[in-house]
Amino acid sequence: MLSSFSKRSDKTIRKTIHWFLNYLQLPDPKVNFDCHLVLDATWFGRQHCFLIYGDADLKHTQWWRYATSENSDEIIQDLINLKKANVICSSITSDGGGGIRKAVEMVYPNIPHQRCITHVQRLGLTLLTRNPKTQAGQELRPLVKTITPIENKPQRDE
Repeated sequence: MLSSFSKRSDKTIRKTIHWFLNYLQLPDPKVNFDCHLVLDATWFGRQHCFLIYGDADLKHTQWWRYATSENSDEIIQDLINLKKANVICSSITSDGGGGIRKAVEMVYPNIPHQRCITHVQRLGLTLLTRNPKTQAGQELRPLVKTITPIENKPQRDE
């Protein structure tokens, strides 16, 4: 897709991105002993992604990585690097992918790890389709659409 907009081949784009990333400095993490980390990947096609580690309280990107998958070994290393930089997680929110879950369990086995509600809603709407055929699907779709405005525990319980 990017190649059609830029009129460059996929190989040239990959080469340019790799060159840029080789000279890219990792961010300087800010100390936070009570970090609520949000971890997500932004994919470029099916083969390349940026893993982004955001601090929800400081509104700061604590770390990022260019990768070809959401590999648990790389995520474990990133979480260890953040710990060494005094970014200590008290909770983690992610898309719930297997690599991320495994990494969090290895580095932070006793903290809450929740799935991002936007990802829950997106998956729910994908599985339900736009025009569910069953009555249960027709009743569930409007409920799934109300997930993202939830901001507190009473709204969640309701």
